[in-house]
Amino acid sequence: MILIQEYALGYYFYSVDLPLIPQYLNNIVSFFLLFMLPCILFNYILIFRNKRYEKLIERYPYYEGKLFLSYLGISLFLPVILMWIVVLRG
Repeated sequence: MILIQEYALGYYFYSVDLPLIPQYLNNIVSFFLLFMLPCILFNYILIFRNKRYEKLIERYPYYEGKLFLSYLGISLFLPVILMWIVVLRG
């Protein structure tokens, strides 16, 4: 969203401004509402609601943490790589 706002539109539309609290706390609240809360809700709906995780545990075998390293690497480095591609092209 930040890249779209910055390069395509030139202004920020994706922010929460609460004038009653200091800017530092406003940044924390904004980060939580815009980035953390959607991820938490999405994971809850897909995995934890109605004990769906029990079905997933039965369906997929345990690989002793090997998939976690792949997932962590992709989820941490893919957004950074894509951001650099956009920055270098723009």
